[in-house]
Amino acid sequence: MTLLPKPDVILTHESDLDGLLAGCLLQRLAFKLFGTETPLEAYHYNFWKQRELRERSAWVADFTFEPRLDREDWVVIDHHVTDAVPKKCRLIHDLNQSAASGGAITGIGPAGAFEQCGGFIFGGGPGL
Repeated sequence: MTLLPKPDVILTHESDLDGLLAGCLLQRLAFKLFGTETPLEAYHYNFWKQRELRERSAWVADFTFEPRLDREDWVVIDHHVTDAVPKKCRLIHDLNQSAASGGAITGIGPAGAFEQCGGFIFGGGPGL
């Protein structure tokens, strides 16, 4: 049994290494936990702010946590400063870490399912 909900989609920031690495690692984790490929969608900040959040369940990485993300069966993993307090979602938050720094999401999840991303092929899917 996992403590994380099965995501319908993984949403991440598209303009920096943090978002890319976090998205790839989350795809790998979702595949390991649930055995299915989860779509990864990357957004520029302006489009992200306008995007309708229609998914029942999602994992969000590298976007500042805000009240609109506080939804049942949503997981937000981030390192940006926020004043918002989650009431429904699961927020994994560390101001001192990012995916690009090499340690933000290592060891999070059941049995340490995240692992360091030593290399990947972009667009290669969760079986990396």
